[in-house]
Amino acid sequence: MSVLLALVTLVLVGWTAWLRFGPASRPEPPAVGLALPPLRLLDLETAEPLVSP
Repeated sequence: MSVLLALVTLVLVGWTAWLRFGPASRPEPPAVGLALPPLRLLDLETAEPLVSP
């Protein structure tokens, strides 16, 4: 029983650390009327931009 409780505790501590130090949250979607972020479409073969700024 103590092994199970230790495992659950370890999983919860790991999950909490992941939420605290893990990857950043997704950026908010742009609101209506704001400028759009730049498109970064690249050609698969040449890695050149498909859309010029």
